[in-house]
Amino acid sequence: MDHQQIIEKAYINVVKEKNNNPQLFSLANKTLDDFEQSILNWNPGNSLKFVEDNLLGEGVNSVSGAGMAAHTQPNLLSFIQRKSTQQKIEQLILLRQETSLSKYEIVNEINKIGLIEALEKTSFQKGSRPLLYVNRLLIIMFPDIFTTIAAPQALNKTAKILDIKAITFAKKQSQIRDIIDDYLIEIGQKGKESRFFESTIGWWIV
Repeated sequence: MDHQQIIEKAYINVVKEKNNNPQLFSLANKTLDDFEQSILNWNPGNSLKFVEDNLLGEGVNSVSGAGMAAHTQPNLLSFIQRKSTQQKIEQLILLRQETSLSKYEIVNEINKIGLIEALEKTSFQKGSRPLLYVNRLLIIMFPDIFTTIAAPQALNKTAKILDIKAITFAKKQSQIRDIIDDYLIEIGQKGKESRFFESTIGWWIV
C-alpha cells in the first residue's frame, strides 16, 4: 500500500472507534484542552504541579495508554521532580506558548531542550527509566504536531511503514503527522475533527 492507502485505512478505523467509544474521545479531548489551558496560563516562577498532576491517571491514559509501563511510575516522579528536569519542562512550556515559530522550528527546539536525552542520562536506584511516560508528556504538550504513539517500538514500526528515516522522537512524530495531515487536507477533513482524532490516526497505522 502507498502512504495514502495506509492513512486512509487508519482514518476509517479511527472513525469507527470514535463512534464505538465516544466517551474515550470526549475524555481525551477534555484532557488535552485542560492541559493546554494550564500551559497557556503558566508564567515563569509559577508551580509546575499541574504537569505532575497530568502525568498519570484516566485522563492522560485516554490520550495515550500506559501499557505495561506502570512499574516505572516512581522513577517518573523522581525524574520530574529534579530541578534540572523542571528547568527543561519550563523551557518546553515557554516553547508551547510561542506562536511565531513554525512546526519545524518547534521540533528543532524540542530536540535542543533534550528532555528525553536527559532521561537517558539519568540513573535510578531501582527499576527502568520511565521513557514511555516522558514521551507521553511531550505528546500532550504538543498534540497538534505529534501523534499519540508513546511506545518507542510502536513509533519505530510506524515510521518504518511510512518510510521515515528520522532518528529523534520529535522528528519521527512530526514527520508521521506531516503524512497524516497531507491526507486530511487531500480529503478535505483537516481541522474538521478534534486534535485527539487527528493525532490518534498515527496509532491506528500500527
